[in-house]
Amino acid sequence: MALGVTQGTLSGKDPREILRNYYLRAGDGQLTVVTTTLDLTTVYTLPAEVGVPGAVVVSGETFLKVVEGVTAPQVTLATDGTGVVLTAGSFEARLATMGAEDFPKDPFFSGECQAVDRPELLAGLRRISLALCKDESRKQLNNVRVDKNSLTSSDGRVTVVVSVKTGVTGEVLVPSRAIKRLTDVLADARTPTVEVAHEGGHLLFRFGGVTFSTRLGAGAFPDVRGRVLKPTENNPLVLRIHREGLRAAVARVAATASKRGRSVRLDLQRGRCSLLAQDWSGNSSSESVECDFGMMAPDGRLMECTPTQVFFDHQYLASVLATLTGELVEFRMAQQIRVPVRVEEPGLVVLMARLSAAQASGGEAPAEET
Repeated sequence: MALGVTQGTLSGKDPREILRNYYLRAGDGQLTVVTTTLDLTTVYTLPAEVGVPGAVVVSGETFLKVVEGVTAPQVTLATDGTGVVLTAGSFEARLATMGAEDFPKDPFFSGECQAVDRPELLAGLRRISLALCKDESRKQLNNVRVDKNSLTSSDGRVTVVVSVKTGVTGEVLVPSRAIKRLTDVLADARTPTVEVAHEGGHLLFRFGGVTFSTRLGAGAFPDVRGRVLKPTENNPLVLRIHREGLRAAVARVAATASKRGRSVRLDLQRGRCSLLAQDWSGNSSSESVECDFGMMAPDGRLMECTPTQVFFDHQYLASVLATLTGELVEFRMAQQIRVPVRVEEPGLVVLMARLSAAQASGGEAPAEET
């Protein structure tokens, strides 16, 4: 368990040899296992019978292979002056070591921390994964904005804002790769709460014997609330449709979508949403789904309006529908293609860019809203 949790921050290919290793420290009735990339650090503490306190550094790849092959319920680690001897039943392995004093110091909580609900935080992290930026060159978007009550992510085409208690004071940027790793570690945890602390340039999370630390991101995150969210608050065109019915229809017609454009066309009129996807080879498919479509009146009623045609990237549309939880989904749109489509449900706002006809055919780069 300890090696599985810490393996995610083991720098297997780092040119700095010390970071490709496990740091093991025994003392005070426990064994502490540490791995780090310097940006991300995982510390796992478990009970142990300690004879002589001490610390060693062992090869990450070799130690992991040795321990994974052990079937005995317990192992014994002992130093013999030249390395570490691992014994498990009749099995014995001798492992070379490096100087423990050269290993980076593991993070610790020195100040005030806040306790937050682990399942709620985990659910929020999973939701913002929809819009985590995968392009490493886009440094402005390679972070998640975290404040006391929300998480915000954007990849330039989809923006997600999730309402959740984070335990963070003020506003910080957390690298996307740290969000991915934290999500995995929290998913394996069983504790009801997580302790969160902001220590200098790091954010620390502690739960069930695990301490996870990430270096905070730098730069300025897009002004989501002012420049991105606000213009979509009064999008006048409204599509109300059963989420699962639309999701299934998108999955079916996407089979004939262009591999480059990845577009699906929605022809919207009162009572019907017709989907069409076709590629350059002449393959096409279509399907109709019942819906309610119209112009939002001041009293909340939907008024008759001109039939409208919109294009979406089918992969993004499918991901958004999978992230939502309600039976019905409401898409709020503007006439202008550059204004993102807005989707809301309790605790969640999603903005999604539309495609132009040229983008849908694969003729130009997709639009972005950030």
